[in-house]
Amino acid sequence: MASYAGLAPVVRRSGTSIRGEPAPRDGNKTQKRALIHSAFASEHNPASRAYYDRKRGQGKRH
Repeated sequence: MASYAGLAPVVRRSGTSIRGEPAPRDGNKTQKRALIHSAFASEHNPASRAYYDRKRGQGKRH
């Protein structure tokens, strides 16, 4: 879903070189906007914030 929206980083392979590149700017702009807004909204939702804090306490990363 993040890849379709253009939010996921991409790996480019050409011959023997493999490079990681930032997320492309193209993708479904409506879906990208919805994912970003939901991520920001979850910061202010107490249940979502508690889940995030619990997972961070378990050593999970983004």
